[in-house]
Parts: sequence; structure tokens; C-alpha cells
Amino acid sequence: LSHDVVITCPDCHVHCERESQLRANDLNEMAIPPEKRSRKYEDDKKLYQVRSSALALKRYREKIPEEKVLYHEGIVRRYFGLEDGVVLTKEVLERAADLEYRVANREYVSGPEIIVAEFGEDEEKIGRFVKGWRRHFLDTAQPQFLPDGWSVDSAVSCGREDY
Repeated sequence: LSHDVVITCPDCHVHCERESQLRANDLNEMAIPPEKRSRKYEDDKKLYQVRSSALALKRYREKIPEEKVLYHEGIVRRYFGLEDGVVLTKEVLERAADLEYRVANREYVSGPEIIVAEFGEDEEKIGRFVKGWRRHFLDTAQPQFLPDGWSVDSAVSCGREDY
């Protein structure tokens, strides 16, 4: 789609990029049914709890009631497979506090992947989609100079044949 690569000034590029992201978000909302929407990352509740307990112990151990200290220590110990009564070192608490509780959602499918799957080999849909983005570029950037022959209605080529 080299036809669709147009050089713009930095200010126009930033403006177009911002508007294009908004349009992409809108397209995702329209194209992806609510039951298929998912987040790229999810919070692992167990890891979050371990991390939160470690942070509470690191920051507020002296200020929280003893039963809460024991509760938080138990969560950290169980995660690391430590027996009751084992003293939690600063290193163990640091490792627990640094746990990444946001994990990749294995069922996540990105908006563009869903749109590509939806279009499949439908040349007409692909052509309308690309031309819609070209129109969006014209409306957003309002370019004063375009390469010779550039047109919203130019054929769309994806390396196979023109659409």
C-alpha cells in the first residue's frame, strides 16, 4: 500500500496520529461484539494479594495490628512455600513486592486481528475499509499537497491483486 504512505510535517503527523487512534478505537468498538472484547492483560488476584501483603509489611508493619501482620506474613510465606514461623527477610519481602501481577490474557485477540478475520478475502470490504482510512486522512490532515496520482479512489493493492 505504498500509495498510502504520505509524508507530512511533524505537527500534522502528531495531529493525524491522535485522530487515527480515536478512529481506530471507534472502529474496534463497532466491529468487536461486547462478548468478544477482552483486555490484553488481566490482574492475577493471587499475585496481587501477595504483592499487596508484602507492601503492607514493608511500609506499615509497625503500625498495623499483630493479627494483620500474621495474616500478611502467611500470604507471603504460602506463596514462597515457606513454613510458618520462618522469618521473612527483606529480600523475600522485596521479591514479593516486585511481583508482576498483571499477566497476559491468553484469550485476548486484538481489534485489528478480529477485523482482518472478519474481512477474510472479501475484496470489497477490504477496499471500502482502506478507502475509509484515506478519507479520514484527507478530513483530518487537510493536506495542501499530495503526490501526483494520489486519490481516495485509487485501487487498493495488498500484494495479491488490486481491489
